[in-house]
Amino acid sequence: MSRYRFLLRERLADFREWVDGRSSVRFELVLLACLLVGMTAVICSEYLPALRGFAEGNVAPRTVTAAKTVTVLDAAATAELKAEVAALVEPLYVPDPDASAQATAELETFLLEVERLRQGLTGSSGLADALMELEAAAPFSVSAATLEYLLTSDPSVVDLIESQVIGALKTLNATRITPDALDSARLSLRDIADALAVSTKTANAVYEVAAGYLRPNQAVDEVQTAARRQTAMDQVAPVTLVVHEDDTVVEEGRTITAQDMLVLKVLGLTEARSGWKVWLGIFLVVLLETVLFSRLLSRFNRATEGFGNNMWLVLAVLLLGTTVAARLLVIQPLSAYVIPVAALGMTVAVILNARSALLLVALMSLNIGLLTDFDMRYAAAALLVGALSLYLVSRVTKRAALLGAGVATMFLSALTIFAIEIATGAAPGDAVRACLWGLANGFLAGVLTITLLLFLEAAFNLSTPLRLLELADPSHPLLKKLLQVAPGTYNHSIQMGNLAEAAAEVIGANPLLARVGAYYHDIGKTVRPEYFVENQIYVDNPHNRLSPNLSKLAITAHVRDGEHLGKLYGLPQPVVDIVKQHHGTSVLAYFYHKAQESSTDQVYEESYRYEEQKPRSKEAAIIMLADSVEAAVRTLENPTRRKIQGLIQEIIKQKEQDGQLDESALTLGDLHKISESFDLSLLGLVGHRIHYPEREGASAHKVSRGPDPDRPAGPPSTGDTVGGDQ
Repeated sequence: MSRYRFLLRERLADFREWVDGRSSVRFELVLLACLLVGMTAVICSEYLPALRGFAEGNVAPRTVTAAKTVTVLDAAATAELKAEVAALVEPLYVPDPDASAQATAELETFLLEVERLRQGLTGSSGLADALMELEAAAPFSVSAATLEYLLTSDPSVVDLIESQVIGALKTLNATRITPDALDSARLSLRDIADALAVSTKTANAVYEVAAGYLRPNQAVDEVQTAARRQTAMDQVAPVTLVVHEDDTVVEEGRTITAQDMLVLKVLGLTEARSGWKVWLGIFLVVLLETVLFSRLLSRFNRATEGFGNNMWLVLAVLLLGTTVAARLLVIQPLSAYVIPVAALGMTVAVILNARSALLLVALMSLNIGLLTDFDMRYAAAALLVGALSLYLVSRVTKRAALLGAGVATMFLSALTIFAIEIATGAAPGDAVRACLWGLANGFLAGVLTITLLLFLEAAFNLSTPLRLLELADPSHPLLKKLLQVAPGTYNHSIQMGNLAEAAAEVIGANPLLARVGAYYHDIGKTVRPEYFVENQIYVDNPHNRLSPNLSKLAITAHVRDGEHLGKLYGLPQPVVDIVKQHHGTSVLAYFYHKAQESSTDQVYEESYRYEEQKPRSKEAAIIMLADSVEAAVRTLENPTRRKIQGLIQEIIKQKEQDGQLDESALTLGDLHKISESFDLSLLGLVGHRIHYPEREGASAHKVSRGPDPDRPAGPPSTGDTVGGDQ
């Protein structure tokens, strides 16, 4: 099953890449136009008869009586009756003068072919060929025995057959032969052939040949026949139904028939109100709300990385919610109170923030007003319940808590709806029944929010706060594996998380994504942990036995291994991107210099670079810097604030000059803020401790790990040597 989930994630990733590759202005304009037209069509569809609860095949939501006496024309029944009358009118036939002459000419051609083949017969093989040729030449179905008889008989017999065929056809053509009477004419031809004073074979030959050239000599006069039928149909009285005033048209609970719909239409109860004025008005409302929605969302989320895709996602949620609302209003006896506005708001609150979700709730409430003929009860309930649900979900940190928020929404929704119903003059019994729909709405809020989040996170690989919080849990399988297999890397990643989160916060990036990215950036080291210095506890350094090139391959492999593990465990794409980009194309300076020292040939710097993407987000760039800074600071002896500040600035300067930050959208101001944030965070990390005197003999237990190929003793001046794992 996990293999199929992995393949599904791969296909979804391909789809997202396809969409991202088309994120041009033209593509976004087309998408916006589709959204506007779709929203307008959905809302206007509620004004069509089929969506007002009265449609053929539906159960009538209420009893309808006629307010006046009307006469209803049943067009379908009238058309059916006219078709029956037209079918009873006999076709008008006129003589076809060419039919007999054409048949005679074809007969002569056939007999000439018989004569030609007779003269060319040369034994039994020639007869077989002649039979096949004659059968192909005959324009009618004739038995093989008759064909052979024609080819092998004496000329006198063939002449007799020819004369009898011509005579029989002349006799029959003297009568009226219509297409319908052709079978009857063939029966008469059979009688004529049987009455001849000839042998049975000759009589059969006369019948089969003559039957093949027997044609109707009467043709249908299409014009006159059509005129007759039209006259007959014009005389048919329309089928009508008289419905008197106060007559019951449809009873509640009964299935609506086509005839019921005719009566309702004549009474004006199902008139479509979707004329061009309605479409134009709804379109303008949708246009205004979309523009307002997108502008306010942009302002609320200006600092959110990748907000453009999230904005389209939220607009799609608005369209989805409006569509669901329109569909639910069709189902009887569902109430508009059950429309899950709270679920949509809670979903967006988790994906983005409460302000964006509140805006969505407000616009969904407006759309519900449009869908319910501006019944403000439903719009007010949607707005109030949706806003209350956002408050309940604002402090949720686990998915299970969404169910609790849904339960609380149930009771708040019921109370709100009861208050609205009482305030609008509803009877207490009706108000209580309306509360039941509120309970259903609240129940759906929690369930649908969890379901929608799971779907949207999988389909769009979203890094929602809930998902990131789950990934930050130390009990996550990947983090547990990292702790067990590579404890040094785990500790380094946790410390990095503190650095990255603080830095992301000061520049307006995503602090939670930065922390989680730091936790998982080195998960690839779990494949070969012993090749990284922080995990070389009581073991020899394997790089002492490897060439610089092999060491470089072993070190750089952890990025690809990490990317594979991230996809295998279903990490969000932004986290996988951090894993893939946190080294960029940095130089493994230690092994590069080692190769230069040990090789007599020229060693190229490009051969000792990571071959990955440079950081393409602020969070990925922060992880790159935090990785190098945290590891380098640990190498300082007697660290002071001045040393730390100088080291931080040197590392940032190296990364910037090497072009590693070119694609990250970080500004010089951001880099300055990141430097200050690292400085403050590292003060606590490397603060002074009391130096206790060493016990006698303790030095005998110290373990030397030998030279450190991954992390030099001091911060070199170029490349990525100040980084943590190269």
